[in-house]
Amino acid sequence: MIVVGIGGILLVTTIYSWSRFVNNNNLRSAARYITEDIAQYRQRTVAESTVYTITFNVSGNSYTISPGNITKNLSLAGPGITFQSVCLPACTTNIITMQTRGLLNNGTIVLQNNRNSTATITVNTAGRTYVQFTMQ
Repeated sequence: MIVVGIGGILLVTTIYSWSRFVNNNNLRSAARYITEDIAQYRQRTVAESTVYTITFNVSGNSYTISPGNITKNLSLAGPGITFQSVCLPACTTNIITMQTRGLLNNGTIVLQNNRNSTATITVNTAGRTYVQFTMQ
């Protein structure tokens, strides 16, 4: 009985830890998808001399890349990932506009998972992205 009790405690601890790992890993994946799309379409803007935009739909947990109207949902990274806030530039819009010289408007995009962990994606004018994670 003692062995079964210890095994049960270890099983519960393992399941909790695994759940936490999966949820936080999904958050990292979602942040990576967004930063990769920003970098990819910034490069395409310069190469093609075409202005691309990424429009974030906070309530729909998705974003659309134009031209082409490619819509990507945060659920691709896993369940429970949502936009906490999108503040582009100076919190006046939810659109990243990429100019043909490679410049884009700056701001932050904050993602959150169902554990209340967050990923803050900071975009600067030169097109660099930085991600800061606060894991729970």
